[in-house]
Amino acid sequence: MIKQTICSFLLVILLFVPLISAQLEPSITTLIVKQGISTDLKIPCFNSTNNYCDSTVKCNLTLNYPNSSILINNVGMTNQIKYNNYTLSQDNTKSAGLYTGTIMCTSPSQGSGFSTINLIINKDGIDLTGNITAIILVSCTLIALLIFFIIMAVILESNLKLVFAGLSFVMLPIILFVADSIIQDALLPLSIINIVSLGYTLSLLMLSAFILYILYKFTIQLKLQNNAKDGAKTVNNIGNTSNTPLKSNKKEKEIQDYEDADDTFKDD
Repeated sequence: MIKQTICSFLLVILLFVPLISAQLEPSITTLIVKQGISTDLKIPCFNSTNNYCDSTVKCNLTLNYPNSSILINNVGMTNQIKYNNYTLSQDNTKSAGLYTGTIMCTSPSQGSGFSTINLIINKDGIDLTGNITAIILVSCTLIALLIFFIIMAVILESNLKLVFAGLSFVMLPIILFVADSIIQDALLPLSIINIVSLGYTLSLLMLSAFILYILYKFTIQLKLQNNAKDGAKTVNNIGNTSNTPLKSNKKEKEIQDYEDADDTFKDD
């Protein structure tokens, strides 16, 4: 009986602890901003009765860099009744990362309170969490196409081999460009971003080299064709210095021979 009572008491405590924590935890507002542009932060404002704040509410914003140094230190926001706003300059958003901060609000009639803000600054100003499935699908499709093109370039012959090799060289920078955009928006470590960016640059150089190779090979092929035509003309003209075709010369020679023979018979 005592064991059952203790277990029931512990169960009740476990059920109420999350509720107590939820009451004590301040609200969190998450905003996503594009890197390097001026943007206006709009933070909704509600009072204790879940109604919009009145004009007497004063709020101050404190915002920290991703490395925890202070970007904005307790600066007043503009009260717009339904929300408080503060404008970040281009200089404030030049560095990508996760910024954290607090908003302290005071009211003569309702006292004071605060909320937490998470500010995500990335390359495109987009949230990838809701698009992760589509991103994986697109990435897998591009990689599958690249593998297919490489296989076809290996097993096929002559011109088709060059076609699929060219498609492979085109697909590689496309994939790395997409990967570079994704990892920058996902705020992955700078070392990974640099590696992918380097790979993207190298893939463009490889594509350029392949294009130059194709142009070189095409030029050589044209020269060989021209040389073949010139050689054929030279062979046809050997021994024929006059404008009269060779066949006509042969006929004239035969006629001359006959004429010489007739002259011989006449002399006899």
